[in-house]
Amino acid sequence: MLDLIQHAHAGGRVKDINAWFIITKIGYMEHRSDLHLLEDRDIITLEDMRKQHSLSPQYIDTVLESLNDAKLSSQINCVLLHNPERSLRHLLPADRERRLLKAFELLEEWCGSCPTRYYGVASWDGFGTPRSSPVFTVHELALIARRIAGASHRMRFIELPVSFVNIWAVHDLLHYQTGPIAEAIQENIAIVASSPLHGGMLPRAIDSDFAEYVRPGATSGQACLLFSMSVPGISVTVTSPSDPKQAAAAVEVAGWSLLDIRAITHLVDLIVYG
Repeated sequence: MLDLIQHAHAGGRVKDINAWFIITKIGYMEHRSDLHLLEDRDIITLEDMRKQHSLSPQYIDTVLESLNDAKLSSQINCVLLHNPERSLRHLLPADRERRLLKAFELLEEWCGSCPTRYYGVASWDGFGTPRSSPVFTVHELALIARRIAGASHRMRFIELPVSFVNIWAVHDLLHYQTGPIAEAIQENIAIVASSPLHGGMLPRAIDSDFAEYVRPGATSGQACLLFSMSVPGISVTVTSPSDPKQAAAAVEVAGWSLLDIRAITHLVDLIVYG
């Protein structure tokens, strides 16, 4: 990632690097880049390598050190623990808390060297789903952060999927004021909505009539983006266009007015209850 930013900056495509808010993640490993860590079993275990995922303090510290040594590392504004449920789900609650506490301690220390640095958690299903109990809640994460740094803690971001498929957190927010989105709003934590197109599958599943119903003139992909962007509490919606046409369509949506709360509630109820 840093190499890409450096290349774009050097080529003049990024005019003001300080205007960017750059988020990176820790957790998943790539065999080619992290295989050397097997040489030191104090950093990573064979089980971690099998899962291609680690939250060990040694691994997190190693990655943070590599960020410190990299070019443009001072421009990284936020580090998210990526799907920590992958390493925590099988543990007892007390052990989960200890693992998160140690990880947060390292991230608080790393953030302390720069006033614009933050950290948080990016999760696919760790906050729970209609079929599974949460591995952790936003309130629990915030409580751990306050144990370390009080009210001034830097755990200020969560990321979770928000779409017409992953709609349960929106439903619970609108109808019960519960769930991860509601808790993040209560804790003053910014929310990053991921996978608004559900891996590109949603635009193929939604017909033009439904897209027109969401917003006249919208394509299916734009209707999905607009919905995710409009959910109360969402700070930013992340999408991954695969070509310039899709990128232009996403940019167009960014200039539209958001759906109001009545429209969002109606769409949610239409999908959930029919």
